[in-house]
Amino acid sequence: MNPKKLLSRYSLSYEEKLRFFITVICALLLCCILLLNLFFWRLLSQKDFAKSRTELFYTSQSIFSRLSEPRSITYNLMANETFQNLLLQSNEETRPSPDKYSITKDIRTIIQNATLTADSSIISVYLFNKQEESLANTLSTREQLLGDLSFEQAFTTLPDTPSPGQWFFSNELNQAIFMQKIFSSEQLKLEYQGVIIFLLNTTFIRNTFENGANFTKDNIYTLSYGKETHITTFNDPDKTTTIQQELANVNLAKQDNKIIKIAGKKYYIVSTENSTFQSAYLVPDDEILKQLIQLEILFILVLLILIYPLYQGIKKISKRLTDPIIELAAKMRNVTDEEDLKALKKLTPHSQSHDEVAILYHGFQDMASQLSQLIEENYKGKILSQEMEFKALQAQLDPHFLYNTLDSIYWLALENDDEKIAQMALSLALLFRKKINNDAEVITLDDELQLVDAYTNIQMIRFENRVHYQKRLELADLTLQLPKFLIQPLVENAFKYAVEKSAKPVEITLYIHETAADIWLEVLDNGRGFSQLPPQPSQSGIGLKNIEARLKLFFGEEATLKIVSEPFVATSVTIKIPKSQIRRKSS
Repeated sequence: MNPKKLLSRYSLSYEEKLRFFITVICALLLCCILLLNLFFWRLLSQKDFAKSRTELFYTSQSIFSRLSEPRSITYNLMANETFQNLLLQSNEETRPSPDKYSITKDIRTIIQNATLTADSSIISVYLFNKQEESLANTLSTREQLLGDLSFEQAFTTLPDTPSPGQWFFSNELNQAIFMQKIFSSEQLKLEYQGVIIFLLNTTFIRNTFENGANFTKDNIYTLSYGKETHITTFNDPDKTTTIQQELANVNLAKQDNKIIKIAGKKYYIVSTENSTFQSAYLVPDDEILKQLIQLEILFILVLLILIYPLYQGIKKISKRLTDPIIELAAKMRNVTDEEDLKALKKLTPHSQSHDEVAILYHGFQDMASQLSQLIEENYKGKILSQEMEFKALQAQLDPHFLYNTLDSIYWLALENDDEKIAQMALSLALLFRKKINNDAEVITLDDELQLVDAYTNIQMIRFENRVHYQKRLELADLTLQLPKFLIQPLVENAFKYAVEKSAKPVEITLYIHETAADIWLEVLDNGRGFSQLPPQPSQSGIGLKNIEARLKLFFGEEATLKIVSEPFVATSVTIKIPKSQIRRKSS
């Protein structure tokens, strides 16, 4: 909506308008600040997410590196020729027991040396030959390796051909088993010689993240190997099953660097993978943005604290600016007599500066002085005018004598049963009375219509069947005020130019109606009309010039007089009066 229309619709005072515009400007400034804040929020949040992703990516790669050590040790052992020979000798059934003991001891020494530089997460290393004899550490093939996982169950998952090995993890990623079959490469023939087993303490996974950045107890870590996904939570282990069910249908690899909702909470995902594992680390997004959220809360609090003094400042400034104008307007509104004008002339501005308000005060003082002088001159002019009118009336025919004569004609016509003469005498008396009485320059619409009726009564008797006159009133309130003789001259012109100059009967219509914004006065006839209309109504005659001038003087420039003519079809003279300029006669 247009602000100007909005202000005019609610009739706001000058002070309220000024306060409104200052408030709007401050509100726009506030919106710009909020938009700028939103832009920086987006920029800084992206920066925080990128920083967190980098840290979590390297953390995940570190875990992958530690998990790859058992396989690296296995490959080093398989490449060790001494180890290969000892393992082959342990599989010889005819080898005596003392030799086997010596072989076992040497194998354990080689394994021990291979794991010296390994990560401390390796708890034990077990080695079995193809006769399932334990060559390193003491572990029966019937013992459980990990929870409910037995040696036989794990061994059956290993292929009969060389492979990278197989991993087994506990539910909460606390422990892990790595198994791999060892084949001899002697004489380019791959032959199964035994199996090596690593038992690992994988609590380092939890410890790595707990000591890292952005850690909370709501974080989630998933490690996928093959078709299995293992989940560890840092808060409530009972939630693991629920979270696992929600993540079952989510491809975490495709959700890297994205935010998803799990168990009613939003998580930021960092997903990484290598040739063996795929992991995803889920961190609550509000934890990553914690510092940014704290800054945002501080910013909003400061903004809220500043709003109140800003409002008070606007109120004080607008009051200081508008108080002199409001006081001046109140003085002007209460001007009713000469004493008020004198008080207005004595009004002084609040400040001695030469600003616009001071100029306005001095201008109103000058206006009051001129207005007082004009009132005095107008008073003297009215007295002089009345004296001149009185002398002019003395030189004219006594109007009472004329009224009495017309009244006598009226009664004489009635006695002789001549109603036409009686009606003409009565209408003529009314016309003379209204025209001679110059005291009232402004009359009501009802009085003007009485004049029109008196005139048309005379003309209807005169022209009889040559004219058909009708009056259409679609206006209930006839108390609106208008200049005297505004409509009657238009009807008179219709009779003069349409009826007198036409051999055929003429229809004349006076149509008065209203719309939402205006009142319309129309005189229509189907006489000869005008073959060429002047561009402006004021050029169509002395009478219309006078009517148009008085119309605009009384109702303002929005009031119009318009002539439209189509010869022998229709001629209309239309007056439009804005309702906003209408004055009505009080009861």
